[in-house]
Amino acid sequence: HKPQAILLANTGVRLMDPASSVSTVLAEFKHAGVDVFACGLCVEFYGLKDKIAKEQITNMYAICEYLFSADKIISP
Repeated sequence: HKPQAILLANTGVRLMDPASSVSTVLAEFKHAGVDVFACGLCVEFYGLKDKIAKEQITNMYAICEYLFSADKIISP
């Protein structure tokens, strides 16, 4: 089973940094058709704006839309 989307906010956006050990796993999910998005404000705060693809940066409104329409949410 694969998730519909992986949504990252707060310090979680650091996982999308190409230097992160998890970035390759997130790239594999993306290539498998899973939406992988990061909160734009969080990306700016952590100085990752130039390291993350623009199409993967979104806002909290869009993230909330994903969460409210989801059948199931898994969070830490």
